[in-house]
Amino acid sequence: MRQLYLIPDFENIDKTCEQAEKWNAAFEYNDFFYMDLVDDEITLKNRIDFYKSIQRNRSKDTMHGAFFDLSVSSEDAKIRELSRMRMRQSMEVASKLSVKAVIFHTNLIAGFELSSYLERWLFYHTDFLKKLLEEYQGIQIYVENMFDRTPNMLEKLAREIDCPGFGICYDVAHGNLGTCRMEEWFDKLHPYMRHLHVNDNDGKSDQHRAVGSGSIDWSKFDFLMRKYKPDAGILAEVSSFEAKAESLHYMKEKQIYPFW
Repeated sequence: MRQLYLIPDFENIDKTCEQAEKWNAAFEYNDFFYMDLVDDEITLKNRIDFYKSIQRNRSKDTMHGAFFDLSVSSEDAKIRELSRMRMRQSMEVASKLSVKAVIFHTNLIAGFELSSYLERWLFYHTDFLKKLLEEYQGIQIYVENMFDRTPNMLEKLAREIDCPGFGICYDVAHGNLGTCRMEEWFDKLHPYMRHLHVNDNDGKSDQHRAVGSGSIDWSKFDFLMRKYKPDAGILAEVSSFEAKAESLHYMKEKQIYPFW
C-alpha cells in the first residue's frame, strides 16, 4: 500500500493521531496556506513547535503551500514578487517542519486560453520552481491542478522542469470539474504523478465530499491506477473525522487504491 495521508485537526490533535495511527497515515498540513497565521510570527512559531512536539515521524509528511490570490506569472511585477515571497514562506515552514514535500496550485485562470498568457505562465513557473528546488534541496515540490480544464499545462511544466524533486499532484475532484475525461488526465500526467488528492463532488462545484458520495467514478480511478501504476501518495482531502472515516472505509471496502 502506498502512503496514505490525512489532514491533521489542530484543535483535536489526539483524535487526529488516533485516526492516523489506525490507518497508518502521515499528515498533510493545511494550516499554513492561511497567511494571517504565517504573518503572525508568534502564532506561527507556536504552531510549528506544537506539531514538532508530537511524538511521531514527520519525514513522510507533506504540506499544502500558499495559493490564495497568487500569480507567479502576473504581468504586474509587484504581484509576481509577492507571490514568490509567499511561496518561499511556505518552503521555510516546510523546512522547519522537516516535511517531505510542499503542494502548490497552478492558479491558472480558468478558460483564459490566450497563447501569450499560457506561454508566460509556463516560463515564469518553470524558472521559479527550479529556483525553489535548488534553494530548498531535500524538499520536493508537487504542483496541483485547480482550475485547470485540461492536463496540458501541467504536462508541459513537468517536461520543462524534468527534475527528481518535482512532481504533479493530481486532484481527482478538481479534474472532475474540467473538460477532460479522467483517462486523459492519467494518460498525460501519470509519468509525473507523485501525489493524489481525493474527495468527491457533483461535477459542478468543488465540494470536498466524502469519497463515494458524489459523481466521480472511483472504479475507473482504480482501474487507471492499476493500469499506469504511478508511484504516488494519496490524501483523503476531507476535513471532518466522519468524512475521513467514510472515505477510507469506502475505499477499503471497494479495494480502491491505496487499499490493494
